Amino acid sequence: MQDTERPLKEGQRIRMVRMEDDPHPIEAGTEGTVTSYAHFYAGRWTIGVKWDDGRSLSIVHGFDQVVLLSGNPES
Repeated sequence: MQDTERPLKEGQRIRMVRMEDDPHPIEAGTEGTVTSYAHFYAGRWTIGVKWDDGRSLSIVHGFDQVVLLSGNPES
């Protein structure tokens, strides 16, 4: 049985550490807000993020590396 618990919550703030497998990756150090979950597939979550640089680009949890900036969603 796979663990399907969401690793991040909508509204939480994150900072990109590394995104390697994208033709136009989010730059390391860029911060953003978790907006949604696209799906859970092959043991990984695809997580929608609105980045502070104006882009919206999903991350793949467990593949792209981010750090959590806040534990609670913004009000």
